[in-house]
Amino acid sequence: MGLNNIIKVIFLFSLISPSVFASKLPELATKQDVSNLRFISSSGKFTYYQNSNGQLLLSTNFKVSTTLKLQERTHYSLTSSYARKLITIEANENYHNFLSLRKRNKIYTIAYGEDKSKLVGEGSNPRLHFNDKLISFYDTYSKEISLYDTSTYREMAKIKINGKVNPFFRPEIATSDLSTVYYTDINSNGVQAILKLDRKTKKTTVSLKAPSPLFKYELCESKERIYIGEFPLSSKKGGSLISFIEKGKDDFSKRTIIYSSESQDLGNLICNNEAQKIAFIQRDKQADETELVEINTQDKSIKKLSDLKNVTSAINMDSRLLIPHYGKIYLVKGDNNLPFIDKLDQTKTTEVSK
Repeated sequence: MGLNNIIKVIFLFSLISPSVFASKLPELATKQDVSNLRFISSSGKFTYYQNSNGQLLLSTNFKVSTTLKLQERTHYSLTSSYARKLITIEANENYHNFLSLRKRNKIYTIAYGEDKSKLVGEGSNPRLHFNDKLISFYDTYSKEISLYDTSTYREMAKIKINGKVNPFFRPEIATSDLSTVYYTDINSNGVQAILKLDRKTKKTTVSLKAPSPLFKYELCESKERIYIGEFPLSSKKGGSLISFIEKGKDDFSKRTIIYSSESQDLGNLICNNEAQKIAFIQRDKQADETELVEINTQDKSIKKLSDLKNVTSAINMDSRLLIPHYGKIYLVKGDNNLPFIDKLDQTKTTEVSK
């Protein structure tokens, strides 16, 4: 879930008193107004934020530069991957006057920590893959996934999605290498499947198929693995399952299962926050509560990360795990000394100059 969706959640619940939801989690502390914040590096050395004039700005080393300037009140959403070589930008120029889940937005890339942007195409939900060598995004009108090489920005593949039953279906995408693409699709009966495209042979095969329309798949890509989440949309239709395959080993029937439950977990897989750790939103069936938890993929142990009782979304922002909740953004994992980083650097610089 990107920061644009976080701001929507904050707006929707801003009128509800936060005192009802007492938590031991700290709120995210930043120099920027959190509603303008779009991305903070793991070190806190640079920040991307936007203003109402349609500018996306980069703040670093006590300097501010313009990354993009589009129409007034353009809304920007930024994401990165485990590789930290590129950052994607999704620019919604009609964010406040044209609300549509199917809208095409401008997709850009920038080098990690830089301010020079490159226009890639139009669509939504951009993602970086395979050490940031590939970028994908989805066009909800043409129902096509576009895949580009980020070194030349040449189109590598265009994948047509079925999507007749559900026009709001968004495919999940992961890559094993430069030639192997996994993506989710939905058939005429509403049943989801994970498909594999071999770009060398141009053949598409089914890797995994859901047992009924009341299941959804999630794909999450780390440096060495592809994680698969299988989550029921109804509590009466089975439980949740999380597994993985090593990149380059394409037999989904031999995938390694690291979690199974009879509960209707929400999912929201996050697999690029910390090595050998997977975060997702788990449902406590008895208490009917949802919390963010973390699985250690080596020993399969589970650790509860939140205490908010009804977590519905979470994001990874360059090694920080964040939860938007009733008008606040809570920091679950990661550094929270961001307002003091520049001051510390300035002190060091002054001492050296003396």
